[in-house]
Amino acid sequence: MNNSTALRGSFQRNFSEFNRNYFITYVIIGTAVIFAIASPNFMTLPNMITILKQSSILAVVAAGQFFVLIGGDFDLSVGSVTSLSGVTFAGLIVFFGFDPLAAFGCGLLVGLGIGLINGLLVTRVGLPAFIGTMATMMSCSGASYLITKAAPVTNLPESIGWIGRGAIGDVRRGGVPYLVIIMIIVFVVIFIVTEKMNFGRNIYAMGGNHEAAYLSGINIRKFKIVTFMLSSGISSIAAVMLVSKLNAGDPNAGSDYAFESITAAVIGGTAITGGKGRIFGVMLGGIFLAMLFNGMTINNVNTFVQQIMKGAALAAAVGIDVAKNRQNYSR
Repeated sequence: MNNSTALRGSFQRNFSEFNRNYFITYVIIGTAVIFAIASPNFMTLPNMITILKQSSILAVVAAGQFFVLIGGDFDLSVGSVTSLSGVTFAGLIVFFGFDPLAAFGCGLLVGLGIGLINGLLVTRVGLPAFIGTMATMMSCSGASYLITKAAPVTNLPESIGWIGRGAIGDVRRGGVPYLVIIMIIVFVVIFIVTEKMNFGRNIYAMGGNHEAAYLSGINIRKFKIVTFMLSSGISSIAAVMLVSKLNAGDPNAGSDYAFESITAAVIGGTAITGGKGRIFGVMLGGIFLAMLFNGMTINNVNTFVQQIMKGAALAAAVGIDVAKNRQNYSR
């Protein structure tokens, strides 16, 4: 009797925790059912693979955003960092003959450098994250256009095409695109860092309560700088994925990622106020957005309506997060 009660209590706690962290799972299932009824082509295996592929780059950008969000800030520069790192990567290969791996290293350094600037603007200069990252967003966007003269960098070698357009097996028969594999690897690594290491626990503590984290000995400035560097560095990884997928370094390519990454993270259960969230929820948030826009496209929904839905999704996610915080505070 006691064992049965204990098992029931354990199941209820685990189920409650799952609902709290991964409620987006039910939203994804419900959305899939609606679109499947509306269009017989939606639930086909090739389209499911397409949705995963479409979600992969945004999800990776959102994974970087996740570090900043759980630390209590947000990063508006991730889209421009993706663009600038992408055109740096592509330009070094096309115009200077760099080896792709060396070009990736340079693009990564660009991202980490911008993240360092963001962190210093917030921690040393004292700018709010909104202002500091908006400043770097505009600067990076301008640099991307300046470097490329507002034209995509093309004529990339086929040696990098496999990343964005290749797959293990035949995609039409369930093969897995390399973009999806890279996304999964990124999320597994971040899961280990945030869930199994003291570094991740310190970031959660910092986002949950800055003053308590400081009094417990956590170097708030250092951890904030690192979270911004991780955000921009991971955006640089997404940049290579995007360049390979498009077969070009496009200065416009990452323009929507700033708000879409925040939307994906918050929809996936990450608190906009910091300290709460799970990394795999962010991945599910990215998949949900890709599914939403894929389903609307299949059903010929106007692109402007899709933009409205994107804004509505962000407003709903933040509204739910605020309501949860109020409920917890009232308790």
